[in-house]
Amino acid sequence: DLEPNNIYGQNGLCWGLILDNQPAKAQAACIKAQQIDPMSMAATVNVANTYLLQGNKQEAWKWYEQTIGLIDDESDLKDGMLEDFNIFEKRGWQVELVKNARAEFEPKARQWLIQKETINE
Repeated sequence: DLEPNNIYGQNGLCWGLILDNQPAKAQAACIKAQQIDPMSMAATVNVANTYLLQGNKQEAWKWYEQTIGLIDDESDLKDGMLEDFNIFEKRGWQVELVKNARAEFEPKARQWLIQKETINE
């Protein structure tokens, strides 16, 4: 049984369903994980991913915007949002929307990291 308040369990279920190309089914677990830990970049990007893979650009963009502020470093960006986009493109899922998301959010995320680095100096 999945512990309902365990972010790792909820986010793991979420990601597993996303990888199984079941974004509508994944959405409840993704949202639950994000509610458990609103500062989790992984959970937040996965909520965005469920909307993206269902073709809901408006909601996906809203969640990707929230994700940017949770990215801590280049590794988070590369292994998180950008790797997700790579996986979706390779599998042929919402390819045009994924390309649009990458074009929109990769530069914003990189700018966020530059700003964050400047603040931390």
